[in-house]
Amino acid sequence: MEPHIWPNRGKHYLTDISLMEKDLISIIIPVYNTELYLDRCIKSIINQNYDNIEIILVNDGSTDSSPRICSRWMDEKPDVIRVIHQENSGASIARKTGIENSRGEYLTFIDSDDYALPGYISSMYQAIRNHNTLISVSLFKKIFPEDKHTQPKHAFDTNPNADSITLSQHDIFKRFFKYEFWGYWGGMYHKSLFNNIIYPEHTVYEDYFVKAQIFAKINSVAYCPQALYIYELHPGGLSTQKLSLRALGEFDNAYATWQYISAHKPEFKEHALAILSEVSSKFLGKLRRCGDNSFSEYERRIRAFVKNNLTGIIMNPHFLWKIKIKLLQNLLRF
Repeated sequence: MEPHIWPNRGKHYLTDISLMEKDLISIIIPVYNTELYLDRCIKSIINQNYDNIEIILVNDGSTDSSPRICSRWMDEKPDVIRVIHQENSGASIARKTGIENSRGEYLTFIDSDDYALPGYISSMYQAIRNHNTLISVSLFKKIFPEDKHTQPKHAFDTNPNADSITLSQHDIFKRFFKYEFWGYWGGMYHKSLFNNIIYPEHTVYEDYFVKAQIFAKINSVAYCPQALYIYELHPGGLSTQKLSLRALGEFDNAYATWQYISAHKPEFKEHALAILSEVSSKFLGKLRRCGDNSFSEYERRIRAFVKNNLTGIIMNPHFLWKIKIKLLQNLLRF
């Protein structure tokens, strides 16, 4: 599928989406045991102010009532919602399944325990149209439900009245390696960008490796400086799990990203090395305290990485000395 390239309008952008031809947008939602939040997530998409959508619910082997909730919604909205059931394979493969079965020109992703504000789809789509890009990104709000505290991410950028702007590939990678725009969510993508992408399996933070591959394909990104996506932290979520083989997959993803960036965007290889070194420091500390022999292969691999790249790690200007010192301490204490 060839992307639309819209005529260059200079500063005279169309700002009323009702005047535009509306492409079909596929919203892909991986679902795994989120019965408490799934209705809210789906309602937030049904209530969007952009109507040419399809919603693809990928049930990733849920063992709670999530499959029944998916089926109920499909029965209520058969023209909009489709449900795919698969054996548990992890969120990354669930998203891949959704991508392969999508019909939209553009794709966006929602985690099933999160939700979006009503203008999420239209704002992201309009930004793509206005700036002739294949991707748009937005800010998000992080919600802590236990104390009802809401904390905007990068609050200094949040301006509900601000216009979208264009970020160059260089700009987006600089921010990416400062932990921005890692998630699938908070973004809209032309479907063609997912051709020839490598998807990690059964792991966490798989978004990091996939997004690095996608950003390497583009020249610019449309940026919406509004917090349009609501990211809710829940105890027991994948990102908060204790040490496990799945959690240790974060090292694999950081390592794969470093290798990919070194080969395809070498000007940022030190940035990727800094992220991988921070991840290594974190896990060496956890492995030392854990003392579980079932993780010995990861311990060996992480130690080998640090030893083989020790000079580059020490000389790397992109992360703090206190983290470097902590990494060395964890390396020596085994």
